[in-house]
Amino acid sequence: MSPTPVPPRARRVFGARTAALTAAAALIVAVVAFGLRVLYHSLVFTREGVLPVDPDAFYHFRRIAYSVRNFPATLAFDPYVNFPRGGEPIWSPAFDLGAAALVRAALGDPEPAAMERLLCWVPPFLGAVHVALLFLIGRRFLSAPAAFAGALLLALLPGHFSYSQLGFVDHHAAVSLAGSLVLFAAMAFAARPGVGQGAALTFAFAGALLLWPGSLIHVGVAQAALLAVWLARGERGPSVRTAALLAAAHAGAALFVAPFGLGRTWLRWGAWSPLVLSGFQPLWLGAGAACFALLAGLYRRTGVSRSRARRAASAAAVGAVVAGLVVAAVPELASRGAGDALAWLARGEEFQAVVGESQPLLVRAGRVQLWPAVVLLSGGFVLGPLAVAALLIAARRVRRPELAVLALWSAAFLLLAAIQWRFVADAAAALALLLPAVVDVGLAPAAPLRRRRLALVAFAAGVVLALPALDFYAKRPLIGRTGRRTMALGLELGRWLRANSPPTSGWLGDGPLPEYGVLAPWGLGHALRYAAQRPLVQDNFGDDVGEEGFSAAEAYFSAPSEEAGLAILAA
Repeated sequence: MSPTPVPPRARRVFGARTAALTAAAALIVAVVAFGLRVLYHSLVFTREGVLPVDPDAFYHFRRIAYSVRNFPATLAFDPYVNFPRGGEPIWSPAFDLGAAALVRAALGDPEPAAMERLLCWVPPFLGAVHVALLFLIGRRFLSAPAAFAGALLLALLPGHFSYSQLGFVDHHAAVSLAGSLVLFAAMAFAARPGVGQGAALTFAFAGALLLWPGSLIHVGVAQAALLAVWLARGERGPSVRTAALLAAAHAGAALFVAPFGLGRTWLRWGAWSPLVLSGFQPLWLGAGAACFALLAGLYRRTGVSRSRARRAASAAAVGAVVAGLVVAAVPELASRGAGDALAWLARGEEFQAVVGESQPLLVRAGRVQLWPAVVLLSGGFVLGPLAVAALLIAARRVRRPELAVLALWSAAFLLLAAIQWRFVADAAAALALLLPAVVDVGLAPAAPLRRRRLALVAFAAGVVLALPALDFYAKRPLIGRTGRRTMALGLELGRWLRANSPPTSGWLGDGPLPEYGVLAPWGLGHALRYAAQRPLVQDNFGDDVGEEGFSAAEAYFSAPSEEAGLAILAA
């Protein structure tokens, strides 16, 4: 017997009810996330003024204030860093320009304190949006309970809270959100390759790279995952069409990014470094487009081998040819591009070796420690490798390549978080989707009653795994008060300096160069410059904006005598 057809009106009612429930669930998890991230507001809004959580916020305040005053101009060269030479801030301008647009729309050209208060609310808002997005991603590919559980886990995980809490005015919360958009686009493309999905991939790639050049890691992981699931397919027609769509998506992203990076030469980094927005990013995307276009043409002419090893070998050969041609055309890539990327990731560069967010998650004081990772990412961090393997097996069994993309993405960012702390928010988002996905796919074949019971058991297990987060939230007020005291002292010093030293030129404009600079430890640089409105010889950028000031300051602080130190100051 054929099933009874559902009347059109009933379908509309059912669809509207589902949409309303989905919207309500997304709003609930977003409100939970936002409420948790503003819980410690008294540590940020104080009698001493606005005290951001991280010192990098003070340089974002400076760049945003500059763009508010000179909109839509951005501070591309700053004479107030690396004094007396000045330097180019390595952060892409998208976050600061967007924040400046928000300030102008909401407040006009406000006093600094009003601008700072408004900007402190941006990270928790982005964090809440990210949690809601994760629910929608989960709802697109998993059951509603699994999606809700994953979003709720992300809302609670300290690894995501840390970068999206009130007062953490930095691009990290936006970067992790953009990373999940890349994941969403890649999963949608893997599930059903099409023109619309290819366009989403284009905008996700381009947006992530314009927000932070380091998002090349997110793009690269998505590329590798999509290539892997594409090679797993052996049908000629779909393989050729998918390769052509991927080529078009890469070409489109390259065209979007090219005007912002191609042709620019950085004083410190040259024209082809992946560590800044340069010609490297559009060239990388263009090379990807060439590879997929050549593979599409090759498969159209010769057919698709039934052997996965041969398909992989053909892809490797095409990639090697394209890479060889690119390096031949731009020889600097062989040294500058690869060398900068490896030194940054492996902390082989002098300054990055001591930056806090570049430190390994699993190493404290030279010793391997698992507990901090479990606190930040739950006990699910320990189960991560098993969950990745289980999801890869399940994806092959049920023929759902989008789940393979999620598994490979999760494996990459769990590993990256172990290598560098800065990726902990990305790892939190990946893990929050990975664990419910494994449970959801694993329970799908079970009978409805048994599935509900096992889902409740899995949810209870997830609660237990997340309990170490309580240790983070219990200690957060004490750690916050300590950080607030340090930040307040830095601002007090800067205000004293501003009141007791002659003003310098060109603070928020293109006037004369500043008349003198201030030498201070690099960790005080951003806060001291913002509060004093004076140039700094070195700051929290270290040698990333110029080696001269950083080297001079290091030489001064390690001078063997007062005379040697005074000679450095005189210069």
